[in-house]
Amino acid sequence: MDLLVRHYMALCQAYDVPSAAFRDDWGIVIERFLRDATRHRELTCHVAELDGQVAGSLMTQAQILPYPDVLKSSYRKHGYLLGAYVLPELRGHGIATELLRVSLAHLKQIGCTKCVLHAADRARSLYERAGFEPSNEMRLNL
Repeated sequence: MDLLVRHYMALCQAYDVPSAAFRDDWGIVIERFLRDATRHRELTCHVAELDGQVAGSLMTQAQILPYPDVLKSSYRKHGYLLGAYVLPELRGHGIATELLRVSLAHLKQIGCTKCVLHAADRARSLYERAGFEPSNEMRLNL
């Protein structure tokens, strides 16, 4: 669990969020989320190793929709990818591609019919090569 907490925090820090913006109990918050999502959202973490060293991780979960889901899961069960992280010094070796392949296979295995994610700008080409298409999500800073 500690590895996942560290990877998730490293991912957050990679977005250039100032350290003062993080809560003092960030580790506890992340761990609580991971435990809850494992119990209630089918969260699974996929870890990649390279030469005996943990090189990266990528989490999958069944997506909880923000509206009433009136459709059968056989018709629509969205999976969600989150927390994709590869150690900076090991990027460019296909680790993220392999993590993505394993993660998508897992989502399909648990019955997901679609995969959703929010891509960092630097990772868009990875997801586009895998067949992801831009969506109509819109955002507004308030």
